[in-house]
Amino acid sequence: MVVFYKVLLCIISTLVIVSCRDSNIKIGDIYDSMLVDKVNINCPDGRFISNLDQLEVLNDDNNLQYKVIFNKVNWECYIEENNNSTFYSIDFKIDFKISYQDEKKINKDIQNFEYLIAILDKNKEVIERKIYTFNFENEGGFLSFTKKSEDNVKLIIPKNLVKKFGELKILLGFIILN
Repeated sequence: MVVFYKVLLCIISTLVIVSCRDSNIKIGDIYDSMLVDKVNINCPDGRFISNLDQLEVLNDDNNLQYKVIFNKVNWECYIEENNNSTFYSIDFKIDFKISYQDEKKINKDIQNFEYLIAILDKNKEVIERKIYTFNFENEGGFLSFTKKSEDNVKLIIPKNLVKKFGELKILLGFIILN
């Protein structure tokens, strides 16, 4: 029995050390891999919403503050089972390209922008729609366009809302405020 506890302690210690050493490994990921049934599946096709694929933010004088485009978008899809429920999960990794003329001339009150991800069925009915806010102000109160331009989001869709997952369409676009 003592040997069992020593082996268990070694395993737990190894998990903690590995989790603390590599920032890409998180305790939640280890928990999910052990206790949540997760199966990779083929993802639906995606595209950008026309006329919402870029965002230009202007100041009060109608001068361009900055421009944002989707630089790179990747997603992975899974079927997950947890607590007697089954759902589709889509993990997005979105990289934005933010361009500006002069960071010093950007109004400090414009520190974020919003974008949306929508999932449509084959009849173009909205199955799921989420709006996300990307904040590019760093901890010191300064704007940080170059260091932090990536967002990771997870969209969860109950399986009972979807007849054929492969027939869905993923749409992405910026929320343009006037």
